Amino acid sequence: MRRLNTAIALCFLFFVASLCFANSRPDKKVSFNQDWRFQLGDVSNAQDAGFNNSQWRKLNLPHDWSIEGDFSEKAPAGTGGGALPGGLGWYRKMFTIPATAKGKQIFIEFDGVYRTLVPAADNLIKFELTGQGAIVGVDNGNQISHESFKAKQRKAFHGMALAIVQANEKPGRIVLKAGSDNLPSASLVINTR
Repeated sequence: MRRLNTAIALCFLFFVASLCFANSRPDKKVSFNQDWRFQLGDVSNAQDAGFNNSQWRKLNLPHDWSIEGDFSEKAPAGTGGGALPGGLGWYRKMFTIPATAKGKQIFIEFDGVYRTLVPAADNLIKFELTGQGAIVGVDNGNQISHESFKAKQRKAFHGMALAIVQANEKPGRIVLKAGSDNLPSASLVINTR
């Protein structure tokens, strides 16, 4: 069960890391590490675009909030996980994509997100999208897979799956849900302007 839970979490990590938007030069890399806001703990409605995070801590990435905690053998990760606290932390960043980028692609990659990879996970991940966008493709990195890229589901490969989301021209909210049999589903909320 833990293996499948981790696979679902990795599925979201992988598709967030590969989310497609718009970019005028795909080969150009721009740092996205500056001017983030951070809050430790769960915060109601923090996924909403209009949420006021002005009182949150300002920081640049990379950032590891758990290292700021106290070392303890009783920490959820145990001594094998550094004996540091675990939990939920929110990171928020507002940014604008210029009108000149319309019809182009931007890839936003997140490195170093805390998760344990489960390379043997191969469960079927089902994606569902509501709101101002569409799932334009799915993948898992398996070069010999014959599964359709245009499907709404993909079997995990080495614990990873990918959903590519495209926003339409209307501003609004996109909710991407991923689930697998016998596991609770998880959702990612994307607000577009």
